[in-house]
Amino acid sequence: MDALVDLMQAGLGRLAWATLQSLPLTALVWALCRWLPRLGANARCWLWWLVSLQLVIGLCWPSPLQLALLPAPQSAPVAAMAPPVTLTADVAPAAVALPDVALASVPAAAAPVTGRAPMWMAWALCFAWLAGVLAMSMRSLADLRVTRARLRASTDELPPALAAQYRELTTRLGLRRAPVLRLSEGLDSPQLAGLWTPALLMPAQLLPRMTPAAIEMALHHELVHWQRRDLFWGWVPALAQHLFFFHPVAHLAAREYGLAREAACDAAVLVDDRHAPQDYGRLLLQFGVAPRAVAVVGAASPSFVLLKRRLTMLQSRSAPWRASAFVLVAAVAAIGVLPCRVVAAAPDDVDPAERANQAASAQPAAKPVAKPAPNPVVKPVPAAQAQPVVAAAPVVRSVSVTSPRVAVAGTPGMGDVLPVPPAPPAPPAPPAIVVPKAPPVPRAPAVAVPPLPAAPAAPMAPAAPPAPPSPAPMRGTFTFMDQGEARNAWVLMEGDHVHAFGTPDDLRAARAQQQRGEALWWLREGNQRYVVRDAATLAQLRDAYKPLAALSAQQSALGEQQGALGREQGQLGARQGALGARQGVMSARIAQLALEQSNAALSGKPLSPERQQAAEREQQALSRQMQALAAEQAALGSRQGVLGKQQGELGKQQEVALAQLREKGDKLAREAIASGKAQRL
Repeated sequence: MDALVDLMQAGLGRLAWATLQSLPLTALVWALCRWLPRLGANARCWLWWLVSLQLVIGLCWPSPLQLALLPAPQSAPVAAMAPPVTLTADVAPAAVALPDVALASVPAAAAPVTGRAPMWMAWALCFAWLAGVLAMSMRSLADLRVTRARLRASTDELPPALAAQYRELTTRLGLRRAPVLRLSEGLDSPQLAGLWTPALLMPAQLLPRMTPAAIEMALHHELVHWQRRDLFWGWVPALAQHLFFFHPVAHLAAREYGLAREAACDAAVLVDDRHAPQDYGRLLLQFGVAPRAVAVVGAASPSFVLLKRRLTMLQSRSAPWRASAFVLVAAVAAIGVLPCRVVAAAPDDVDPAERANQAASAQPAAKPVAKPAPNPVVKPVPAAQAQPVVAAAPVVRSVSVTSPRVAVAGTPGMGDVLPVPPAPPAPPAPPAIVVPKAPPVPRAPAVAVPPLPAAPAAPMAPAAPPAPPSPAPMRGTFTFMDQGEARNAWVLMEGDHVHAFGTPDDLRAARAQQQRGEALWWLREGNQRYVVRDAATLAQLRDAYKPLAALSAQQSALGEQQGALGREQGQLGARQGALGARQGVMSARIAQLALEQSNAALSGKPLSPERQQAAEREQQALSRQMQALAAEQAALGSRQGVLGKQQGELGKQQEVALAQLREKGDKLAREAIASGKAQRL
């Protein structure tokens, strides 16, 4: 299916390009025929034939010839880097989650850039063109059937005088091989008809009313067509009319070619001094007007206007060919027929793109930016009862870009590309916070003394986690990169800003086309490369990027909020760690009180109840603080969950915006290629 789409798009592009390129040549030929009134009919015939040939070649030629006539571009040193780029909006690089796409920032020192109509419109144009060609072909096939039927109905039984006159004329013209002469009942004028073995048809009904001189002029006219191979050469204008049925130039060229062809045959007949122009003009009037058909050349004119022009041309007795006319036709064929494009000349033998790639690859890449430490996890304090806390959504980590270049791990040759590192994995959810209850202080037994309990070891106090660093939003233009599977790619370059759908090779190829920091759009359609410098097209492409930039700004704002919540969670974790340490100390004190109470019971000295009550009150206060922290942690987790949902919604919106951007860009690319604004490289 992709091959069919490529073929359709290439065909429509060549059709449009050939249509446009035919206009200058048509204007040139029309001006020559008008400004050179003494130009012979032969030269006019071949000039208009060249116009038709250019249309056919323009559609069938695989690629236009590159004429390096423009001055070579000034090659700026690629190694000179521009200062760091700043976007109009801060973009949190890890906050955007897009499928198969990495968000990156690409500053460039020198760079270029470029576009497509909706696919349904392209298919509609293709089917409309095929329908027009089919309609023209059906009409031509009907003409061929009529011609074949006429040939089958004709007879080769000729009057002796006509046969002798025909043999004498072919001998005088030096024809070793002449078409078969036949009589047809359904004709009003002589015709040379047929595809492979043409026959000369004479009208049987008109023949008795014609004088021998008129018969000789009519036969001479058709034999000149045979000598000129007009049936063969006439297929080029007919083919151009079929393929470019919508183009007025194709019909104009075919009409003028047919008129000049008949005028050239008329001039060849009148070279014989035995034939007077007045007699030949009366013969043309006698033949009248007959519609022109395929695989047929005849003496009759297709319209009264052309008949009048032929009669006017009879007054000019110019020679069939002149040396100057031959040189003129050859010059027009050399400069106007083959499709060509004027491009800039290379400054030396080294390819500019290759030189730019070498210079870019020689650039040292900056070291990767270190990732910030993930949020620490507070170990739970063992207790008899725990209260779970809602887990917070993972905090998206951000990367601070301090250099205009960042090396990409695992991507060779990307020293001149600044991608943002992929989104880090989600940190583990905060563990459930448990609040231990104060263990009851055992009372002195009345009878028996219980064994002394072993004092529990005080738990290790967890270190207070450092507050996570503030997410530093990255400033710079963002670029969407793929892994090279895409058939099409583009790179929009505006000074130091680069937006791209493509591979590193596409970026380097685009940079090689930029001159003096100009804004441009580089395109890759399959194996074809284009560049667009049209200001209106670039403005439309910038507008297509605006929705995505707005969503990125919202993502950045949400990332900042999540970073603030992460800092608050870190502070709560530190406080929980401190309380856990205090709880460990209190557990040791309670165990010590139990031991002292047991010793006091054995010695008969009761322990002071105030100390026991004070320990219980302190333990209860710690429990209440832990519960309050747990409630705060739950609230933060809920807020993180809301922000996470918002990030997910923004991610979906960015996927839609990205697809819309790609669709708009493809549409602009097709329009630029079809209109000629995209220069083929």
